[in-house]
Amino acid sequence: MTYAIETTSQVGLDIEWRPNSGRNQQNPVATLQLCVGRRCVIFQLLYCQYIPDALTEFLSNPRYAFAGVGIASDAEKLEGDYQIFVENTVDLRLLAADVYSSRNLRNAGLKTLCGVVLGREMEKPRHVTMG
Repeated sequence: MTYAIETTSQVGLDIEWRPNSGRNQQNPVATLQLCVGRRCVIFQLLYCQYIPDALTEFLSNPRYAFAGVGIASDAEKLEGDYQIFVENTVDLRLLAADVYSSRNLRNAGLKTLCGVVLGREMEKPRHVTMG
C-alpha cells in the first residue's frame, strides 16, 4: 500500500472541542492544531469571526498530507461545523499497522502509537485532555 504522505508535504492535524454535556448537544470544534516539524499553530475557531480563505485553501490543497489519529472523523467534524474541507488525510494508525504488520494498531490511540513507533511513553493527564 502506498501512502500520500510519502510524496507530499506532511502536516499534523488535530482538533479539540468542549465535551458534549447532553445526548442532543454537539459542541463545535473549538481549536484546530496544525504542525509541521516542530512548528505548530493553533487556530481558535470557536472565537473567529470568519475563517480565513488562506486556511481553507491550505486544507483543501492536495499537495499537503494532513496526518493524525482518527483523522477522517476530525476532517468530517471540521466540514460539518465550519464547512472546512480537508482534502488529503492520512490516518497514522493505518500507516503504523501497515509498517509494523500489526492489525491491532488499526484502532490504537495516540498514546499506544507513541509507545510502539517511538518507543516512548506519552503522558496524557486527564486535567490536560479535559482542559
